[in-house]
Amino acid sequence: MKRSMVLMAVAALIAATMAIAAPAVAKDGFPSWTPFERPTEEFPGEIPEGVAVDKTGNVFVSINSLGQVWKFTPDGTKSLLVDLPGAGAAGLAVDAMGNVYVAGGLMDAPYRGVWKVDRNGDATLVPGTDQIVLANALAFDHQGNLYISETFSFDDPTPYACAATGGGISPVVGYGDGGIWIVPRGGSAELWLRHPVLSGSCNFPIPYPVGANGIAYRHGSIYVNNTEAAQVLRIPVERDGSAGSPSVFAQVTDLEPVPPYPYLGPPGIDGIALDVHGNVYVPVINQSRIVRISADGTTQETIATWVDGLDFPTSLAFGSGKGECQNLFIVNSSIGPPFLAGPGLLKIGVGVPGMPLP
Repeated sequence: MKRSMVLMAVAALIAATMAIAAPAVAKDGFPSWTPFERPTEEFPGEIPEGVAVDKTGNVFVSINSLGQVWKFTPDGTKSLLVDLPGAGAAGLAVDAMGNVYVAGGLMDAPYRGVWKVDRNGDATLVPGTDQIVLANALAFDHQGNLYISETFSFDDPTPYACAATGGGISPVVGYGDGGIWIVPRGGSAELWLRHPVLSGSCNFPIPYPVGANGIAYRHGSIYVNNTEAAQVLRIPVERDGSAGSPSVFAQVTDLEPVPPYPYLGPPGIDGIALDVHGNVYVPVINQSRIVRISADGTTQETIATWVDGLDFPTSLAFGSGKGECQNLFIVNSSIGPPFLAGPGLLKIGVGVPGMPLP
């Protein structure tokens, strides 16, 4: 009860400063802020999870709460691309032909796996991806191979309990290590790597571990986030296409929040994006900030916070449209207190263009 009262007081204080936190709106081009609907007792809200761009400047956003993917044209005009069977839509990626791939973000058959959505909005399940317990994030390499992060598995499970969202303890369930799958161009999904460093620790107040998450490819290496460990991992792709030994590229530092934002625990990281220099950008969900990590992994800085309009950000992607290449598109999930800007799509400039699209 005391914790709830403190959070309510903090929320009231932050509400009084929302003039500072409210994102600005761009005069031309894609808006700096596109708000989505908050949840109500009758409506689950428009809660986004993933974001991706294509080579023509379109921005795609997955709405996890509705199982939808939205398309925004370069001027910010929204349309529904696809309404997937079963609620749930997580990470996104776009191939060279403009097809959008959607991680289902669901554990239950027949809806789990990865969906390929063509420009007409027709969706087909990518072969073999129904084997993936929880497909979370997606990335293409320049050969057209698709990499998929699997947050946890049921392979060789070790039973342990996770805190349930309602505050209790879930039944002891066996979870296996997280992993990465690959879909060779034109082929079927196969397990690429299963490893303990891709596993969560059940430290988050949800009933399963959150390990492998945001994923990207650059110069012969896979970069993947471990959410609960707040680590960016780097995995070399060997000449034969197999996975090399994973290593910790960077450990995201825990920081005190910008007042009056409350401290909501150690950092948890979600999506990932890279710029042309190899710097890595990750959203720290529960601390509502974006961290930029140097290309060698040795230094990091916070480049945006709740003051800039962040509210439990989950994913991010560099723009590709005219005048947008140095901007990050970030989705706010607004799934935890103090509920600031709300769910939506935020655009911020970072002064450097993103890595070229595959």
